[in-house]
Parts: sequence; structure tokens; C-alpha cells
Amino acid sequence: MTDKELIIKSIENYTFYTLSQRLLLKTLYQLANDNCIYSSVSEISKITKISRASIYRMLSIFQKDGVISLPNKENSKLNQINLVPKKLNQIKDTFTKKINLQL
Repeated sequence: MTDKELIIKSIENYTFYTLSQRLLLKTLYQLANDNCIYSSVSEISKITKISRASIYRMLSIFQKDGVISLPNKENSKLNQINLVPKKLNQIKDTFTKKINLQL
């Protein structure tokens, strides 16, 4: 399993988030290029079938949890989301430890 596949699997099994939150985080990870997502919330909403309002709420949660960072631009549309690799690696490490305990 590649590192990317392992992180996706880890996100899918990260029980600290709801199913919708996991879907959004997984989608953001898959859209990322060098840990940056250049996409509007409307585009992400169309891909995930999650409402824009829900996406904004989830992004706020992810930001508080340190999973993402958002550029500090006032009075402009959100079109860039930065993933925090350290937090993604923590999610992956947690998943890996759980898998190893089950063996």
C-alpha cells in the first residue's frame, strides 16, 4: 500500500470525525497538489454532494483541529485550503497502530 493509499484509508477509518467530515477530508486530500487545494467551496460541494454551509462548518472544525490552514484574506472568496501534513501523518500513525494491535 502506498503512503497516499494509507492516508486515504486512515481518513476513512478516523472515527473522531463523522462520515461527512471524513468524506470531505478525503476529497480535500485527493484534490491537493503539494498539500494545497485550489478550489471553491461550490466546486467541492458539487464533488462531495455536501452543502456549502456544511462544508464551511467542517472546514472550521478542521482548522481548529489543525488539519487545515486557511489563508487570512478578508472580504474574498475561499479558494485555497492548505492541508497540514503533520496532522495527516498523526491520523495515519493512529490508524497504523490500531491495525497492528488487531494482528
